[in-house]
Amino acid sequence: MMFNLDGADVRHDPFPIAFAKPVFDADLYQEMLDNWPDTERFQFMPKLGNKYSLSEVNNAKQYHDFIKSTPVWKRFHDEVKSERFVRGIVDFLASHNIDLDLGRKMVLTNTPGARLGLRLTEALCGAALVERRKTPLRSRFEFSMMPGDGGSILPPTDAPAKLITVVVSMVAPGEWKPEYGGGTSVVWPKDKTRSFNFRNTFLPFEEVDTLDCYEFNSNQCMIFVKTFNSWHAVEPIKAPRPDMFRRSLTINIEVPKN
Repeated sequence: MMFNLDGADVRHDPFPIAFAKPVFDADLYQEMLDNWPDTERFQFMPKLGNKYSLSEVNNAKQYHDFIKSTPVWKRFHDEVKSERFVRGIVDFLASHNIDLDLGRKMVLTNTPGARLGLRLTEALCGAALVERRKTPLRSRFEFSMMPGDGGSILPPTDAPAKLITVVVSMVAPGEWKPEYGGGTSVVWPKDKTRSFNFRNTFLPFEEVDTLDCYEFNSNQCMIFVKTFNSWHAVEPIKAPRPDMFRRSLTINIEVPKN
């Protein structure tokens, strides 16, 4: 894989998290930075906090046009969409006692042909039998940017369809300082009756306590598993200038809605 997860630190409490650095070869990482999409392509996402997104879901035409016209990101897109990548992440987690019971049951539905094949199998064998034997998965990724003057992500646990999230920082060495913030925080509701949150209700920052924070730095990634209590957040950023962006990739491995 493009990704290097050797030597990753893994924790299991309060939910499974892995942290790895460096995740990309230095030359590849620099090429990705040099070819980051223009800000004009992104869509503002106020319902999530204060961030901009470019993905298959948000500003999809701009996303696909950019991927097709940018070789390094086309290679990355193909990697994320591959069975090798998804199985590699699933197997990595399982090797650290985070077993999602996918194994041989995993089937990717990233392409129209794969989705058609699954539907035909359902029609011939019955949906219930397919459900017992196969777990349909989709992998996708988002370009994300948070502005230096208050960029943030409100505390969620992630949507129920998501199984695994991989967040990769995309800033040059020395570009981002710890005092700017932007780290990924592990948080917990002050009201303990809100701890169970499988449906992914967002909470205001003032209603959670920060248990831990992974500083935002270059060429690193976090992997975490969606659970009923996978509370996390990016607290408001305090960089010197609003045009300094916390840039990252968010890769989701999820169960498709249809």
